[in-house]
Amino acid sequence: MTLWNDVRYGARMLWKAPGFSLTAIVTLALGIGATTAVYSSADALLWKPIPLPHLETMVMLGQRVDDPNDFDFATPADIEDVRRQSATLESMASWEYGLANIVSTGGEPERAEQALVNANFFDVMQVQPALGRAFQAGEDQPGREREVIFSDALWRNRFAGDPNILGKTIRLDDRNYTVIGVMPPKFAFPLGTDLWTPMALTPAQRTSRSSQLIATVARLKPGRTVEQAQSEMEGIAARLKQAYPDTNKNRHFALWPAHRFIVDRETNEYLIMMLASVCFVLLIACVNVANLQFARATGRLREVAVRTALGAGRGRIVTQLVTESILLALAGAALGLLVAYWGIGLIRGGMPPEIERYIVGWKDIRLDGRALGLTLAAALASGILAGLAPAWQNSRPNLIDALKEGGRGGSGTRAHHRLRSILVAAEMALAVVLLVGAGLMMRGF
Repeated sequence: MTLWNDVRYGARMLWKAPGFSLTAIVTLALGIGATTAVYSSADALLWKPIPLPHLETMVMLGQRVDDPNDFDFATPADIEDVRRQSATLESMASWEYGLANIVSTGGEPERAEQALVNANFFDVMQVQPALGRAFQAGEDQPGREREVIFSDALWRNRFAGDPNILGKTIRLDDRNYTVIGVMPPKFAFPLGTDLWTPMALTPAQRTSRSSQLIATVARLKPGRTVEQAQSEMEGIAARLKQAYPDTNKNRHFALWPAHRFIVDRETNEYLIMMLASVCFVLLIACVNVANLQFARATGRLREVAVRTALGAGRGRIVTQLVTESILLALAGAALGLLVAYWGIGLIRGGMPPEIERYIVGWKDIRLDGRALGLTLAAALASGILAGLAPAWQNSRPNLIDALKEGGRGGSGTRAHHRLRSILVAAEMALAVVLLVGAGLMMRGF
């Protein structure tokens, strides 16, 4: 009941000061809205589960020269040696990127992103077509590679979701292919792929140690770790270096967890920096509102003095003043959701469609339950942060001076001025750090 009385009284006091209330609400709305928008982006791109089964056992295998952060294609012969020698990897499948001109009966040519894959590719991925079947053993041999599997997006956009698509013939780069399957809507690996065809390497390509053509996905054996597999890869690379010094002298294997491969390092770094930046913006907004509340509190010294004289404890007065601050923050959060919705639209609309298909989770950026939870938490934290210092400072006025002035001489005490000066300096310091950080991030980008 006390809380309800505090809320009602706080709402009346804020209603009596519309200029202050509106300024504080808009200030907090900008900080909370920006934080929510960037958090929604980071959540979708970095933290939401990637829709691939048992991602924790999936690793990507390529080759590098020196930099452990490099990931390059590998040669088929080197990957075959790994397949034979590895005791930590359970199954492996390789792929090669490609482009194809696709033509259906009576249709116009269209450029499509192609992935040429081993016949066991979808078995290793542990994902099967939603329609039809996957490739079978032997269908990745030269002369038998004339089957194609569509992505759900290509099937719906190019073929209008034709339920009778299976068994039809299309032309890819002037060769006939039979459609044998359509993948589920959420499956898009490698990122941006429109269709999958068998990778039919010739005998010369299979034994090549000079043509770095393929990347590989593998599954760890039960009980094995990425660190154990990487250590094993180093041993295999050392043996290949001794056996084939002309081609493998400086080569190492790059074995990455699937999440690291799919969510590239630059995306992770820049989103974390952006999230830190908007947290600075929110902190600046809180300091700004705290200063506004300090300025307003000097006009309420008589009110606080009267309540103190009537027996209200310091904790009771602090609770009332912080409740008002939280009400401001909740109103700012409501407006901040509109700012966040606009910001998310701006973020998504600024990415060209030909690029967004290569960013996992991009289409999932939206205001959802997790974003709303963050907004509520940010509002409560902002309300407490912006209101606690002013409430504590003004909860124990000099009764004689405050009652004598009658609320007119609200110049505040020396400590009051000192704390406001500290807040102003902190706000300036945060703004400078934010500006420098933004400049460095833009330069790095």
